[in-house]
Amino acid sequence: MHSERVRYVLVPGWYGSEDAHWQSHWQRALPNASRVEQQDWITPLRADWIAELDAEIRRQPGPVVLIAHSLGCVTVALWAAQAERRVRDQVRGALLVAPADVERESCAEALRNFREAGLDGFIDARLGDAHELVKQLPGPWDFVFQDADKDWSLNYWNALKDKLSPRACYAVDHVMHSRSPGIRGFVESAQGDARFEHRVHDMGGGDLFVVCGKG
Repeated sequence: MHSERVRYVLVPGWYGSEDAHWQSHWQRALPNASRVEQQDWITPLRADWIAELDAEIRRQPGPVVLIAHSLGCVTVALWAAQAERRVRDQVRGALLVAPADVERESCAEALRNFREAGLDGFIDARLGDAHELVKQLPGPWDFVFQDADKDWSLNYWNALKDKLSPRACYAVDHVMHSRSPGIRGFVESAQGDARFEHRVHDMGGGDLFVVCGKG
């Protein structure tokens, strides 16, 4: 399958991601997955964390999708702002989950050297009804993770599938055993679209259904 050539790099946040963390489940379930191993998880230094991320991406032999959490999201944004273009172009997409708010006054002292991260150029946060907002998103998109109203999954897919880039990946969790008509409709539509291939990953307590463009 086309997506098997993609390397998934997990980028944990402050204190790392323990064995029960969702990032650890994803690393075990996704093919060709690795994680950034920081030298110091407790008192993170901005330059060191960026350097470790850059080194991990450079070690990958093919295209990369970054899956970041918390302070890892800030690290990705900082890295992208200064990375060598050749290395940055190797990254085909990034999933940023719950970015750490290092700008807030109550931010932990250990994280303050990550301030002025420049996230505005990488995150477009919108508050509203996802049923309407998704239809307004312009695209093109390289990576989509749908975790909103599962009963609306077919509608989200129909709104976004034509806005995906040729080699994009679209992921939805807890799919294969769902009885939701929206989920079943999404799966049937994705499987029947000749532009895409699909794969199911066992997440050890759920599944991840990933659809990737054939490019």
